[in-house]
Amino acid sequence: MVDLSTTYMGLRLNNPLIVSSCGLTQTVEGVRRCAEAGAGAVILKSIFEEQIEIDADSFSAGTGTQAWHPEAEEYIGRFGREERIELYLRLIREAKKEVSIPIIASVHCVTAGKWTEFASRVEEAGADGLELNAFVLPSDPRLDAKASDKIYFDAKSEYEFFKGFRRLLEGRAAILISHRFSTVRMADRIFVFEDGRITESGAHDQLIRLNGKYAHLFEKQAQHYR
Repeated sequence: MVDLSTTYMGLRLNNPLIVSSCGLTQTVEGVRRCAEAGAGAVILKSIFEEQIEIDADSFSAGTGTQAWHPEAEEYIGRFGREERIELYLRLIREAKKEVSIPIIASVHCVTAGKWTEFASRVEEAGADGLELNAFVLPSDPRLDAKASDKIYFDAKSEYEFFKGFRRLLEGRAAILISHRFSTVRMADRIFVFEDGRITESGAHDQLIRLNGKYAHLFEKQAQHYR
């Protein structure tokens, strides 16, 4: 049998297949199923700071503290936040007990201080790694919505973006996971998975000539651009 073991972020994996943050990785049972299916590692469903704040505000509003005990509102809100965070830390601890593959936590914060706080707590809970979700969408207040959309969704702008992306990757290895073939085709080597197995592999042109699953899906998506 081929040895697919590798190292990622200093973690030893049995294979390079990592299940990304999704609905399947938000429960211990889902993590167990991923491990049984042969995943090399699992990234837990992301925890969002803004969602925690929304939940805490909803919890506080539901108690009616604003009306009868204003000074208790902050305490109730803090309790709601801590409860949501503790649920995530519990998921990490229980998942670590259930499977032997690396468990990677995933956090999305909007305030600077929370990054380090969450990082420390997930490490203490036993997470083997941490995925940080950062998203910046530069905008120009002088542009209207149509002009802004053109920057990010226009085909020419997308092409220029990926030209820069390729330059950034020169001399480096990167794994691209995308449902858009305009992104996938730029990879030097493409793998097609079906039922947990690699059924096709090669460069874009090679897979098109093969006329298999990849070629069929590429042609199906390309029809929308003709």
